[in-house]
Amino acid sequence: MTDPFLAASALNQILAVPTTGLDNLTSMTVWRSARRVTLIQVAVATAAGAAGTLAICARMDAPAFATVTVTIAGAGIIGLLAGLLPGQHHAWPAYVTAVNKLARTGQLPRNLMRFLDDAHRLGLLRAVGPAYHFRHAELEEHLAARYEQH
Repeated sequence: MTDPFLAASALNQILAVPTTGLDNLTSMTVWRSARRVTLIQVAVATAAGAAGTLAICARMDAPAFATVTVTIAGAGIIGLLAGLLPGQHHAWPAYVTAVNKLARTGQLPRNLMRFLDDAHRLGLLRAVGPAYHFRHAELEEHLAARYEQH
């Protein structure tokens, strides 16, 4: 029963090691990488949760319907908890939560990364590594003054 959980934990540790030495990091590549790591962690934890709960149900000689139900519930719960909570890399889930909350109130566009990429393409923002900076101080001051009033 512990083998799937150990394998998932080991993979989580491997994925949590930051990549170094890459000079071509952009905001979009960092965002995609964070998303990919999070989704892999959740998928592996879900598989480990399914294997673990299935093994428990098999040892208990549970009926087929109960085994399927418990396995699906266990896989979902363990997958979300074990896939999102451990480690130090929570950039993508935090990004999704913040953008969805701010987009609902009209403070950010729904697809923020596409918006920032377009602003960069149009010359309003410049990319410095994985971060964006305003090219024009006047635009930055105008946008900042709008939110200082709140």
